[in-house]
Amino acid sequence: MECNKIMLTPAFLIEAKDDLKSFVIDIPQILKMGILKSYDDKAIGTQNQTEKQHYFVHLSFQEHFAARNLLRILKSTDRVKAINFINSNKYNQRFHFVFVFAAGLLAQSHYKSCIEPFWSTVQSEPIDLVGVKHIKLLIACVDEFIGQTTAPQSTLLLQSISKWLAFCASHNATPINKHLIQSLQQTNGILNTTIIQKTFLQLLDTEDPNEERTVYLFIAELPITEPIPKLQSKILAALYDMGLNAPATASTIIGNFGEKAATNGVIAALLNAIRDEESHVRLRACEALGKLGEKAATNERMFVHEITYWGKLLANQRNSNEQ
Repeated sequence: MECNKIMLTPAFLIEAKDDLKSFVIDIPQILKMGILKSYDDKAIGTQNQTEKQHYFVHLSFQEHFAARNLLRILKSTDRVKAINFINSNKYNQRFHFVFVFAAGLLAQSHYKSCIEPFWSTVQSEPIDLVGVKHIKLLIACVDEFIGQTTAPQSTLLLQSISKWLAFCASHNATPINKHLIQSLQQTNGILNTTIIQKTFLQLLDTEDPNEERTVYLFIAELPITEPIPKLQSKILAALYDMGLNAPATASTIIGNFGEKAATNGVIAALLNAIRDEESHVRLRACEALGKLGEKAATNERMFVHEITYWGKLLANQRNSNEQ
């Protein structure tokens, strides 16, 4: 980790063995585990595996072990060494997944004592000037952390992210929004938390129609798959709102919700939307019904016939436009 090298030399393996004297380490046996591959750059090769250089078959193995080593040091009497490493490298893309893996490992009881120093170091100075690198790191790490633990730090971390969301979702700061959306699209759990979804509800509670439209468009880019009832109801109501292209955007959001959103009320609203005068609204509604899956298609026989009819109509319309 400290050497910032991918290749493991024979000397490095011996040094690592010496550093871990309290453990019984059989280097030849470790080299047979299947996660390391040998590389011999000498003119005259050798059959002795311990005399060759090695590298991990996938970088994620090295990043995972580096993360475990980082937390091992952080819980030791030499924790200042780990803190300095985090401060110096938290925005270094080379070590991005080391910190992400470390955040996930914090959920293990073995590393419970590392939770506070790890997050306090990540959140403390130095922080990048603009803040984009920091929020991208925070999103990736928190997503790994919250899915496996109910530690009190989770709420504070999600609140930090929600402040960024509140700014970006209500402002058309395209370059920053692009980075934030890209990071959120790679997450598994953050967007399904109550704190984040309540933030979206607060942003949608505005009297400025342009700001409301900006928030809807922002949400439409995100893979929210477990909406809280209030958010789902808010988006459902937008399907009947004829202003600012709301039905089209709301259809996209509901499609992202997936099968769990396929209630009779939602399907009825989408069926109403595919009767809209605007072709792009009808198209988005059909796409949303398709994403809701088999549950939407089999809910009622009349829904199936309606979807088939409008699907064929839109297909014919597309073909005529292409010709």
